[in-house]
Amino acid sequence: MKKADKKAIEKILYYCDKIERHIEYFGDDESLFLENEHYQDACALVIIQIGEYVSRLSDEFKKEYSLIPWN
Repeated sequence: MKKADKKAIEKILYYCDKIERHIEYFGDDESLFLENEHYQDACALVIIQIGEYVSRLSDEFKKEYSLIPWN
């Protein structure tokens, strides 16, 4: 694995953990999520970060793990 891919995956996993922490903090309730702008904003920012790091993954890495819908 390329060093840059490894770094991107580590960041993606970090941000996945952040989503889990947000869920622990705010609660695992869809109606609460839909009513709470702070919860939505916190999750949206993390999802944007994940997308940014996915875009940094090499084409070779994405091909090797083609079962993942990277888009």
